[in-house]
Parts: sequence; structure tokens; C-alpha cells
Amino acid sequence: MGCSQGVAGMSWIKDYRLVNDLDEAVELLARPGEGWTVLGGGSRLVAQRPPNVERLLDLLPLGLDRIEARGDGALRLGARVRLQGLADRDDRDGLLREAALSLGHSLNLRNQMTLAGETAWPLAFSELQTAWVALDARVLRHGRPTKTAAEYLAESGRHGVITAIELPPVSGWRFGFHAVRAAESARPQLLLAAGARVVGGSIAESRLVYGRLGERPQRARGLEARLVGAPALPLGLGSLARLDREGLALLSEPAIADETKWAWAAALLDEFLARLGTLR
Repeated sequence: MGCSQGVAGMSWIKDYRLVNDLDEAVELLARPGEGWTVLGGGSRLVAQRPPNVERLLDLLPLGLDRIEARGDGALRLGARVRLQGLADRDDRDGLLREAALSLGHSLNLRNQMTLAGETAWPLAFSELQTAWVALDARVLRHGRPTKTAAEYLAESGRHGVITAIELPPVSGWRFGFHAVRAAESARPQLLLAAGARVVGGSIAESRLVYGRLGERPQRARGLEARLVGAPALPLGLGSLARLDREGLALLSEPAIADETKWAWAAALLDEFLARLGTLR
């Protein structure tokens, strides 16, 4: 699902269309050479026009802007829910709120950006994508099989029209969002969106997802295995050893040494584990 901040001032737009039917939207998006995308509000399109986009579809009439809470604790988030809708929520131990506030520091920006837009078209890396993987979210698309967020983000092209993001029940799970920043208002240099299920004081299972470590969110499978049966206490590793890096592929940056990133990753994990011990 593509996205954009609006129509006014976008002189490159050749056509703009309100659609009342998802089949119509899919048909238009499939037309070769016409450059259709969906008006949504992801950071990539708020910042710049993407390549090969000339025409915009608006899904406003379809009512995809609702948040539905189910009795078992699951959430269904409509594709056109604004980022501010997450910033107003306290569930999932504030993970959704923290991801939304980190991604869009201004209220104006959060009111432009939609969940589907930011899932499909982030500017670079996305705090929201990282949170989706930590929450084991499902991406729903019209006429296509439901996929986990991790599966969807691994796709090339990310085709189809997102209609909703579904979050499963979280009974027994606790969550955290932790980041390293150069300044308080800066985007993270590294972030950890994490969840753990604690039974009798020990960690039964966890999802530890790093953002900005590689090209897309990555689960720290080695660390997750290490934590099984461990108490909810900081590990004090100082850095991630080779075995702990299973599942993680580092994208080197000239400005930040690789070992610095591994040290940050260990520190963020300890922040989460320290907080985990305080949550009841």
C-alpha cells in the first residue's frame, strides 16, 4: 500500500481518485505503466515523491480508520488509522505509543501518517515496523493471504492493498521500547522493541527485535534462546558475543563502529530486562 501526505501542492499528480470498492483499487494498482499508489501518509512519501508514482487512490470512503478491541485482548487496527491513534494508547505496556512518538515527534506529522502507509513506505527504517514484529502482528491485504509482519517486510515489492494490522492476544506478555539516540528529539541510532512472557519469575519465551541494526527489523534468536528459563534480570553482557548474534546481520555505518552497535544492543536488552522485573 503506497501513501502520501496529501494532494495540494503535488504538481506531479496526473490523477486522483476516491474509490468505494477494494476490487477497483486492486485493479487500478495492477495497471502497467500508470503509476497508481494509495494515498496514506508514510514517512517516505511525506518526505519525498517515490519513483514511478503518478496517480493516487484515496480509500477514505471504505472506513478503514477504526481500532477494534476484541474480548480476548486482540486488536484490529484499520489501515487508515493515524499514527496519533497509537500515540493515544497505553496497551502493550506503551510499546505502540512509544513507537508512534519516536517516529513522528510532531502532532501534525502523526496526524498525517497512517499505519498502512508507514508499514509499506517508511523513509528508511521504521520504529513501527520493528514494533509490529515484536508484537507478532499480522498484515491483512485484500485478496491476498494474511502474513506475519516479518514475512510481509521480507517481500520484494510489498504488493497489494493493506486493509488492517491485527495484533494477537497478549495474556502473560510484557513489552518494552528502548532506543539509543544522539539527542532526545533525534530518531534512534539503534532500537529494541521487545516482549517476554514470564512464568513464576522466569522467562518462558521472548521476542527481541532490533531496528536500525540491519536493513529491516531483526529478531535476536540467539538472545531469545539464552533467556529461556532465565530470571527477569539484566544480563550485564557489555556486548553481544558471536553466539548471541544469531539472527542478527549488522549493517555497517562509517560513523558508528560495529562493536559500538553490539555494545548498544546489549545495553538495550538490559534496559528491557530491568524494566521487565518491575512490570506486574
